[in-house]
Amino acid sequence: MLEGRTVLDLGCGYGRIAGEFLASGYEYHGLDVSPDAIAAAQIRHPGADFSVQDLNASEPKGVYDIVCALYILVHFVKDADWARLLEMSSRALGANGVLVIADVFPEARSQPVQHVVSRTLVEYSTLATSLGLAWDEEVRCRFTEACGPVDPYARHFRFLRRV
Repeated sequence: MLEGRTVLDLGCGYGRIAGEFLASGYEYHGLDVSPDAIAAAQIRHPGADFSVQDLNASEPKGVYDIVCALYILVHFVKDADWARLLEMSSRALGANGVLVIADVFPEARSQPVQHVVSRTLVEYSTLATSLGLAWDEEVRCRFTEACGPVDPYARHFRFLRRV
């Protein structure tokens, strides 16, 4: 797993990754806009802290060793909203923390379809650099190796740290 003891999972849904962190001894905090998803998460993982929060309307409180934004950034179709969420994620990140992003990262930006747009790795890199963050390829390699060659989602994960 990753270094640190505290995790903030943005857009946690029903807590799909909470169990892994809890089993490894992390203090887990999940935020999601859906009250139904949070209710389900609280039932599935009573040892975690879950809250209903609209990330478009308010900023997460606290500082964390790990901040996760897994497959949620595609739902921030407006560039300003997408950038604001990454800025908020950066502010919630502790000094030696890691920001975990999962997205498809296409070669070319997709056209918005309803409530989804995929951005390129270059777009993420440009914003990350302006926020004082850089990709951590060592962590990415360890993560990919741990997932194994059959995991189709491992290539969607990227890790950012403060420069």
